[in-house]
Amino acid sequence: MRYDSTDRNNSKAIIDDVGVTVDNLTSRAGLSLFVRYLRSIVLFPYLEDLFSKIRKSHKGQGISEIFKQLFCFFMDGTSRHLTYFDTLKKDGGHAGSIETDPEHMLS
Repeated sequence: MRYDSTDRNNSKAIIDDVGVTVDNLTSRAGLSLFVRYLRSIVLFPYLEDLFSKIRKSHKGQGISEIFKQLFCFFMDGTSRHLTYFDTLKKDGGHAGSIETDPEHMLS
């Protein structure tokens, strides 16, 4: 067990005000929450059942992975061009934010 040197009950850091700031940790911080929401509503098994008849072989990405990346693309809204998937494939930060291995990114 790791030793925690801070005493949670006697902490001097008290939040006394909440304000608006222009600082952002990342512009796509909400995508990971969005992906977890999609998983929690059990959408992907439904899409797998619905679109599995269209898929002729199991080469390439799975149906769930394709729809996850498409939904995140639409939710992000950074670009409206499908060629933006080529840029996203090279961006490891985007892959991490949507919880996908970089080699499984669509292009």
